[in-house]
Amino acid sequence: MPPKVIARNADRQGGVLPVNAAVRAGPAKTQAPRLKLEVRRLPPGLTLTEFEETLGDEWKLNNGKVDWREYRQGKTRLAGSGKVPEQSRCYIHLASEPYVKEFEKRFLEVTFQDKAGTHKNPDLKHLAPTLGFAPNQRTPLQQLKQRTDNRQGTIDQDPEFIAFLEAETQPITKAYALDVAHQETKAEKAAVKTTPLIEDLREKKANKAKAAQAKAEKVEQDKKAAKAGGKAGKAAEERDAAATTQQQKVEQAAKEAGRVANRQAAAVKQAQQAKAVAPLAAKKQKPSPKPTNATSNPSAAASGPPSPAPQRAPAGPRQRGNADGIKKMLQKDLGIKPKAAPPTPSTAPSASTTTSPPSTASTPAAPATSAKQPPSKAPTTPQASSDQKPSPPKAYLKHANPSQGMTEILIQQALSQYGDMASVTIDPRKGTAIALFKDSEGLKKALEAKRVPVANGAVEVLEFREIGTRGSAGRGGFRGGRGGRVGARGGAQGSAAASPAPAASSAG
Repeated sequence: MPPKVIARNADRQGGVLPVNAAVRAGPAKTQAPRLKLEVRRLPPGLTLTEFEETLGDEWKLNNGKVDWREYRQGKTRLAGSGKVPEQSRCYIHLASEPYVKEFEKRFLEVTFQDKAGTHKNPDLKHLAPTLGFAPNQRTPLQQLKQRTDNRQGTIDQDPEFIAFLEAETQPITKAYALDVAHQETKAEKAAVKTTPLIEDLREKKANKAKAAQAKAEKVEQDKKAAKAGGKAGKAAEERDAAATTQQQKVEQAAKEAGRVANRQAAAVKQAQQAKAVAPLAAKKQKPSPKPTNATSNPSAAASGPPSPAPQRAPAGPRQRGNADGIKKMLQKDLGIKPKAAPPTPSTAPSASTTTSPPSTASTPAAPATSAKQPPSKAPTTPQASSDQKPSPPKAYLKHANPSQGMTEILIQQALSQYGDMASVTIDPRKGTAIALFKDSEGLKKALEAKRVPVANGAVEVLEFREIGTRGSAGRGGFRGGRGGRVGARGGAQGSAAASPAPAASSAG
């Protein structure tokens, strides 16, 4: 549809648009008659049937005068609720305009009363029924006017639609300038093949490749060197392993020799106790006046109690070889060559003196002299002591926590201000460490300092004690007590052997 053409300012006369004569002479629109009436303020209890009976049969629906009707029942309220009842109302559409006057006349003649008596409500006396035109005159009987589009069926004549069809049938061509700009942009992108970031990544990748290649070459060289000197390396490892094994064997032999020495000392002490007890028991014993022979008088032997057995000296404990002999035996079994040691006199008693107890009848004075002698000390093993090297002074360190940045090197550097250090070993699970000093002076100074700051904390320096030297109730005390138990057992045997003498004297 072509657009409307508006007259220009030149065509205007006095600023007013020209009006066509046909438009001025056109018929004026007439207002449609109002036939829909509204009856309001009817009693709340008035029903539709009562409303029609009050007006009459001629004003009923479909009797020629009323062609549409809608009745809305009101609502009653309970007494004392404080709410005003809702009144009923009715909408009526008359067939023609002359019936409006007739209905108004009939409405003024009648009085609307209901059987429920709601018309007597005192609150509704001043609200009498009223009649008027309904604000909305539309009814379901009227059909809405259908609007038609004037442009319907004229799409083939639309210039925009014709241009669209022509554009669809012709091929699309790009502008020359756009095509050239696209080719220039594509050439620039092809020319730029690298950026600073890409160059940096390539350089890092090349450095990694070089490092990996150098590492592979070093591994190959190490393999060749190991292959060339494999025999020498194996021989050195075997020598180190043999030296370590030999040292362990020597230490084990020294420990066994110390244990045997402790046992020998206990055996010597037991023998001395037996010698001291034997002469006292012999003095208390008296000979029987009438010895009886059990073989000559079997009846007496059977009826009477047997005579006590003759007193015998307690048998000494079985003596084992001394520490030197045991050590030599162990060295022989293990294939260890003994080291040359300066000859030193041994204080251990000979086997003949310890194993043969003195007779109570022939030499009664010998035990007395032995009783006056002080108890002999445990025999020493000079060869075993010479093999053991003196252990370096140690310190026990508490609060050596790796979580506070403490390492063995830092602790060793912190303790080196008190003296020369040998090594430091940390136990990360317990948070403790053991420090080895080269001299005891450094250990004393560190013990006096008590706390030494290291990294983000401080370690507490305490005296290191072996497990066997923590007291008589410890492990060391228990091992030392084994000899004592053996001696006590030997003493108990000697006292048990000497106990029959008083019983025999009392029997005599």
